[in-house]
Amino acid sequence: MQTKISLLVVSALVLTLALSSCSTQEEKSTEQSSNSEKVTYTCPMHPEVTSDIADKCPKCGMELVQNEAHEHEAHEHDMDNDTMKMEGM
Repeated sequence: MQTKISLLVVSALVLTLALSSCSTQEEKSTEQSSNSEKVTYTCPMHPEVTSDIADKCPKCGMELVQNEAHEHEAHEHDMDNDTMKMEGM
């Protein structure tokens, strides 16, 4: 009798762990898809101006355009002094 009870308890624990790990993977999948589908808009003349909606730039009034998807996090590309000299800046 105790063997049956022990087997039942162990089975319940295994089932609980299996179900909880499945829901965690679904949540991660949903988070990743929502992050990758997020659309942002930016001003062609002022790239620092961004918005979640298609609107006008508060600096110049131009229409904000949809950003293209990038494979990496947003960051700035700075030129060092040598590169600026080569570019004639």
